[in-house]
Amino acid sequence: MSRAARDFCGRPGEAVSNYTLFIGADRATVIDADGGRLPVVCILGADDLYDVIRFKVSSQKKLPGLTLSREPARRRRSGLPHPRLVG
Repeated sequence: MSRAARDFCGRPGEAVSNYTLFIGADRATVIDADGGRLPVVCILGADDLYDVIRFKVSSQKKLPGLTLSREPARRRRSGLPHPRLVG
């Protein structure tokens, strides 16, 4: 049994998650924020190089999905620290 965060996107019931969670699985179930169990009914695409999978779940209710931003992303001035070569 594996656990991970997933996000609904695109058409209703479509979601993306980590590909590695599905390796060797006979079936998969998504548990939503309300505790409801949503069975995965089909795999729409997968890429093991980027560790991403897109799939569809069966649900009777409307599932909220990600929406595109209306504003461009802001550029951060600081980022993660870079390792320095010591010599």
